Amino acid sequence: AQQEIGPFWEAFYQENIPSQLQHKTTPNEILGVYTDYEGDHTQPYALLVGAKVAAVDQLPAHLVARTIPAAKYAVFTSQGDFPGSLIALWQEIWSTDLQRTFTADFEVYGPDFFADPQKPVEIYIAIE
Repeated sequence: AQQEIGPFWEAFYQENIPSQLQHKTTPNEILGVYTDYEGDHTQPYALLVGAKVAAVDQLPAHLVARTIPAAKYAVFTSQGDFPGSLIALWQEIWSTDLQRTFTADFEVYGPDFFADPQKPVEIYIAIE
């Protein structure tokens, strides 16, 4: 998956997907959502990249909408050299004994992500 994640994000920006998303509730925020786990984090899963929206009635046909389930989440913050700091934080999360539900986990890239040299990213992990 790590080999596929970078090109997936590149395509998201090359195709200017953010401009195709209508009804954004947080216009300057991007989400990376990990869902449809076939087991734990070592098994296949789906990655979606997008934004929070209030309605999906004008969603282009080549895009999908998903609802992140209400859940209890452990929140982690990555800061520093990107993407190294984010990868290191994920490795730390994988080695914890969190009682994960593997329903949906997500990363939040806030409005200052591109301007801030520390590149803060919040990671929400669904837990029991």
